[in-house]
Amino acid sequence: MDFLGNCHGGDAERMDALQKALGFGTQCGSCKPDLAAMLRQKKAVA
Repeated sequence: MDFLGNCHGGDAERMDALQKALGFGTQCGSCKPDLAAMLRQKKAVA
């Protein structure tokens, strides 16, 4: 499944959706910069 490609909204909304769905960034947060970069590279669903 292409979760990044199926997220709607701007980068902040998409990051929030990823955090809620996948549970990342709830401990140390070291993965947030990498995932933010991935969001910027992957187009949002229109």
